[in-house]
Amino acid sequence: MADRGVYIYDTVLVDNSFIYSFYFIMFALIVSLAATIVSNKTNLRLILFIEILITGISAYMYYLFTNKIKTGQMIDLKSIDILRYNGWAFSTPLMMSVLCLVLSASTKIPLQSSTLVSILSLDYIMLFFGYIGELNWIDRISSTVLGFIAFFTMFYVVFTTFILKYDFFNYTVFFVYFILWAIYGVAYLLDETTKHVVTNFLDVTAKGAFAIGISTYYTFVL
Repeated sequence: MADRGVYIYDTVLVDNSFIYSFYFIMFALIVSLAATIVSNKTNLRLILFIEILITGISAYMYYLFTNKIKTGQMIDLKSIDILRYNGWAFSTPLMMSVLCLVLSASTKIPLQSSTLVSILSLDYIMLFFGYIGELNWIDRISSTVLGFIAFFTMFYVVFTTFILKYDFFNYTVFFVYFILWAIYGVAYLLDETTKHVVTNFLDVTAKGAFAIGISTYYTFVL
């Protein structure tokens, strides 16, 4: 069992990536809130409300991250790793729920509770293997492989449930989610500094930018 040890960073790049990620996700939270208020599409308001929860949880987590940084002292990035999972335990099930609800609204295929339970269970299995890898209970490669098994199964269920034929919007939403979430798994194998910079960018994109995009689409386009 490989122990990556305590990793202490001292780099402006990492600090700035946390700070600017916090600002962007806060902006996404405001956009999601505004979209929910002004939208007259009551059937889509649940999706917009969940986006408020996702960006709100993420903004709070980045507030905690940046508070650690603002102490002016070097911090153990491994402690940030563990703290991330506390936020992901709430935000990732909501993100998968949004994906299913968006595809359900687009395809008119009802989201069955049994399907949602299966998807969220696989999400927690994926998180569990990542978490125990961070704790060094199992080696990093094993946790990555096991996590990706749950990941591919989860997205297979989503694809076979909602993607019956080609549609540009559905394919775009599905594969944006799929690719971004897959990169999280790749970043998991990187050194701590690179991993956190990449993960912050992914959070900004998967949570912040997606929330802005879906809020704008549902409010002004659809």
